[in-house]
Amino acid sequence: MPNADEPSPLCVPAVRTTGVGKLLAVGGLAALFFGIGLIRAPIPGVNESHYLGKARHFWQPDWCAGDLFLESANPHAVFYAAFGWLTTRWSLSEVALILRAGQCLILAAGWVALGQRVTGSLGRTLIAATLFLLWQASGTWSGEWLVGGAESKVWAYGGLLLSAAWGLEGRWNRSALAAGFAISLHPVVGCWGLIIAGIAWGISRLEALRNPSAQPLARTEPTAPRTVLITGMLLIAAALPGLIPAVQSLSAPSPEVAREADYLQVAVRLPHHLDPLTFPVRAWRDYLLLVLVWSLLKKQPLSQPPAQSLQGNLWIERWMLASLLVALGGLIAAWGPRPFQEMPFWALRAKLLKLYPFRLGDMLVPITVAFSAAAALWPTTSMNLRRKVLVSLLSLGALYATFRLPIPDRILATQPAAIQSDWLAASAWIRQHTPEDAVVQAIHDNWALRWYAERSEYFHFKDCPQDPASIVEWNRRYQLINQWKLKTFSDGRGSQIELNDLSHQTGIQYLLCFAYTPMESQPVFASPYFRVYRIESTTIAGPTPAP
Repeated sequence: MPNADEPSPLCVPAVRTTGVGKLLAVGGLAALFFGIGLIRAPIPGVNESHYLGKARHFWQPDWCAGDLFLESANPHAVFYAAFGWLTTRWSLSEVALILRAGQCLILAAGWVALGQRVTGSLGRTLIAATLFLLWQASGTWSGEWLVGGAESKVWAYGGLLLSAAWGLEGRWNRSALAAGFAISLHPVVGCWGLIIAGIAWGISRLEALRNPSAQPLARTEPTAPRTVLITGMLLIAAALPGLIPAVQSLSAPSPEVAREADYLQVAVRLPHHLDPLTFPVRAWRDYLLLVLVWSLLKKQPLSQPPAQSLQGNLWIERWMLASLLVALGGLIAAWGPRPFQEMPFWALRAKLLKLYPFRLGDMLVPITVAFSAAAALWPTTSMNLRRKVLVSLLSLGALYATFRLPIPDRILATQPAAIQSDWLAASAWIRQHTPEDAVVQAIHDNWALRWYAERSEYFHFKDCPQDPASIVEWNRRYQLINQWKLKTFSDGRGSQIELNDLSHQTGIQYLLCFAYTPMESQPVFASPYFRVYRIESTTIAGPTPAP
């Protein structure tokens, strides 16, 4: 019996490329991903603050002890366990650099491995990467992205790309371990990748039934019972370390709490990812345009891949179609009147939508279009020099545009230098002059406050927990802070009594505000743009515990 980790004799052989050439391609692409990530998502990136904050708290529970988000469930426990120890030796910014380099490397390795199987050429694979980066920078459908800050989903996508490439080669042991790795690092991304691969396999079987006389592709799926068993066991063993804590994080103290948490995730905190009826018109337009471009490229003879990559090209098309079927199911689940709770069976719909059904579709459509467009631009290896130069210039132009396109996320780096400097100074003052167990709250903008100040935050809109009970408590704090601000500033000034009342209700001890915020109290820190107020009173009852 052949080794399941060796290339299957039933598979079409991969395009031959020298080991040095492949290593150079992977290294160069990883460097490109790393550089674009630093330009478009300066440290800390939009999700880096809570991923690395969680990772540090996982290894140092006394760091920001009492923080609702940090002490909530750990659905990405493998990421925290595997990389959190780095935060005990280096600063968060240094760890972010290390993890970004690592995830860019695995992502580049997966892209090159799959790209060669799909396009039949290392050159086309690299051209496809430049086109993909441009489309990602131009905007996405459901907010999914691949190159940016350090977080677990980038590692998971790298694992999925490698798993797909090894699966096409019939290296089932490696493919199963890579898929399990993806599930462990990010259960949602990894599980959807596995589900979509299964749907794609079903599509291929239906195609065979519809046209049994057609010339079959070389079959790559394992057929021997022993091979299937070993492959399945490896997949499960690699996936369980991340799957178990993710499932545990879904447990709720009651069905009522579970329904409320599902609603809050879909309709309050994450509608830009989970509710397609809230996606902007621009996102729908660009996404449908990509699908149209793919359908046109598919009809062009120049985009047809060479024989040795035909199988990979057809399989990635099936994966894309499978992801679109899942997205269509999500769209059906979301379709209905708004507000969200007016839809029939809204609780069931929310439970389905919170699983991110648009995630893989948002990623696989531009990836597939990029590979198809690269094949159309570079149809043969014997092109004349003029065309090669034009295609190379086009790729360089795509990279230039990627670096220059505006960044939609509002981050500290987009603020004027004076505001950045004052924000960092205020955060540093809190870190240096407050007790380690102090509770802080930024009233207007709390970008990466925990990252810079290293203190527990009472509420942070971006950092919504994952377990139902903590999500409900997050919303209670959200409502409390908003109501307090409306009541306090309705008369144009925050009195000392109102500050003490906030402290009494929440346990907040230090308040960070813009300098123009009208307060009667004297700040303990002042800069041209920010103020820090101590609001602790002798009647503090402490924060209300989560239900």
